[in-house]
Amino acid sequence: MKIAVVYWLSESELAVDGGSLRIKYWLEVLRGLGHEVEVVPILTKTNEYSGNKSLLHQVKSKILPIPFQRRVEIRSGFDLVVVTVPAAFNSVSRIFPKEKIIFDWMDLWSDYSLSFAKSSVLIFPGSVFQFIYWRWLERKYINLPKVNFFAGYSDMKSTKGAAKCVWLPSPVQKIGPPDRLSRLEIKVIGFLGNFHHKPNLLSLLWFVKKYNHRLEKRSIKLYVAGVASENIGEFPANIRVLGKVEDLTKFYSALDAVVVPVIYGGGIKVKAIEALAEGLPVFGTEQVSRGFSPELRKYINPIEGLFTNTAPEPITINWLDFEAHFSPRVFEETIKEFLE
Repeated sequence: MKIAVVYWLSESELAVDGGSLRIKYWLEVLRGLGHEVEVVPILTKTNEYSGNKSLLHQVKSKILPIPFQRRVEIRSGFDLVVVTVPAAFNSVSRIFPKEKIIFDWMDLWSDYSLSFAKSSVLIFPGSVFQFIYWRWLERKYINLPKVNFFAGYSDMKSTKGAAKCVWLPSPVQKIGPPDRLSRLEIKVIGFLGNFHHKPNLLSLLWFVKKYNHRLEKRSIKLYVAGVASENIGEFPANIRVLGKVEDLTKFYSALDAVVVPVIYGGGIKVKAIEALAEGLPVFGTEQVSRGFSPELRKYINPIEGLFTNTAPEPITINWLDFEAHFSPRVFEETIKEFLE
């Protein structure tokens, strides 16, 4: 089959953030199954995505922070179209019939909209309006494709639609007991993310404001890394900003634990899965744990656990169960089931 994957960026511009990694897995699976695959980018100018916005765009973003629709320039000759950006769902469904469309929901844009309402009084009215409107659109859109894949478990459950909805969390390559010994004390924690993605930046600022005095009191260092992290500003001395990370194993090896303090947005946090696969304890918000199915949420320690007198009791991960959800093999098998 000839398959199009619709995303914000072209294939050559894919980064190491969660969204781009998920696209790369899609491409790897589809091409591994013998299909001809092409990434169809929504944006023709990379700076629209990377944060270098025009003045007009910045003004609009202060009123209505996310787009309602994006028109996709796509030929009609594809046998299947995988659409990964909710703003493009409607445009693609006007070109292709239901049996030729798959929607991949990395997160729900209703939650994404509401996250901006928490960041500024000025942006609050538009964000709440977009939250309500996107909730309505989501109920409508899930009936447009042959199947809906959801990265986040709670996102899938919240749709409550009659359409086919399947939990498809992003996989990780390394699955199995690591050679890492449990640390008796947590002194270095890390937060890895794409800081062009505003919910990540807002979450980091929230975490630093709320918890850094307690980190300093316990002499805990925080390493912040990822795309555009070098541009996020000045922080106290115990917070070290590393910039973009090329070697994830090296980054994780320097840590005693990973913190995922995300309070905005939805979906599933790939960095939490990666850290668990590396054998590191993960401290996260309820928002993070909701991305996982109920039986896996016990692996996400509450952030307050960072400030207990000892390191968290090590949780013995059932690696067979972990593999059954997060291995590339399962990701491939789930997709393959719906390609027939």
